[in-house]
Amino acid sequence: MPTEPSSADAKMIERLLREGCVPVSRAVALAPPSCRGKARSPYTLVRWIEDGKRGVRLEGFYGADKCWWTSAGALARFFARLTDMKLAGRGFRPTSVCADEAEAADRQRRAKAANEEMDRLFGRRKPSTSAAEDGAESEAVRRSARAAEAEWAKIER
Repeated sequence: MPTEPSSADAKMIERLLREGCVPVSRAVALAPPSCRGKARSPYTLVRWIEDGKRGVRLEGFYGADKCWWTSAGALARFFARLTDMKLAGRGFRPTSVCADEAEAADRQRRAKAANEEMDRLFGRRKPSTSAAEDGAESEAVRRSARAAEAEWAKIER
């Protein structure tokens, strides 16, 4: 009897649809060749979706047309996770943690630019946050960073 998909599965499928999913028969052209220089088989991608590789699964879904689907973004995330796992064993910091920090810095930069533009257009405004709120936000950022590091520690075990 079929089970209902989890909300995580549904969100993953929604992301793949937004990214522009392609059948694995076409996505295989986006994957790098094997170490021996041979082109990958579509069955390799299906195996990565179903069973994973070194504990990492390629994001994909089985469509109503009896075809497996994935996206270029899913392939990029798959290879990034494999790389992170390989480097984490050697003491390197996972790139996804670095990417999260870069994304947060980019968000802060864009917010600052937007505030400066608002000041330029409408004159100087009263700050909307108090020092206590700033401290709470900094604590939230520190908590999420600790949670990410704990998640990577679980993966490494």
